[in-house]
Amino acid sequence: MVEHWLAIAATDHLTRDALRARVLRRRDQVQLTEDVTGQARQQQLIRMADRAIAAAQEIEQLAAAFNAKYKAYALFTLEVTRTPYVPA
Repeated sequence: MVEHWLAIAATDHLTRDALRARVLRRRDQVQLTEDVTGQARQQQLIRMADRAIAAAQEIEQLAAAFNAKYKAYALFTLEVTRTPYVPA
């Protein structure tokens, strides 16, 4: 599921805030049914979406921390992007 949202972010060139808004909008659209199995599955998907957002934020924070720590060495910096890497 995380890969699904990352693919959407990459193909639609979404920023972090736009991705968060889309995931939350999708989460809010999910209608809970009387079916216990369906309800459990929907809750699982909501938790996965929340984890995907948290993971993306953590990656951005780790990249920022790395850049700040090794800025003095100026060998390279990390840039978190939504554009997928496609080798030539």
